[in-house]
Amino acid sequence: MSGMKRLMCTGSQMRRWLCRAGAMATIAGAAYANTYIWDGAGANDYWDNSANWDPLVIPGTYPNADTDDAIIPATGGPHDVQLITEQIDDLTITGSVDLTPKSGTPTLTLDTLTISGGTSGTVAAISGATISAQP
Repeated sequence: MSGMKRLMCTGSQMRRWLCRAGAMATIAGAAYANTYIWDGAGANDYWDNSANWDPLVIPGTYPNADTDDAIIPATGGPHDVQLITEQIDDLTITGSVDLTPKSGTPTLTLDTLTISGGTSGTVAAISGATISAQP
């Protein structure tokens, strides 16, 4: 142990250190991009119902940050999704989906919208909502 210093903290010093470490982890996590996949497992079709998204990164979360990506897959579809006003990074739709407003006239703002898949019929229907691209 020569050359190593021993770190000793009193109770109040430890609490301050843990508080600072927790705050730094929260700030770092806020800038972290997550990818959410729609599974529709919630009790409703609301975009902001975290039970509709997999993985449940943190309970109560859903795609709601400009670094988040959302995928609405062909698996388990067709899907109904009730939109809210939100800004995310990318939305990928690979299966049949009907996008309608949860209430009012929401706008989903994103960097990239990718729609693929489906050999016939409607792949994506947007009713009463707006999807816009960021400049």
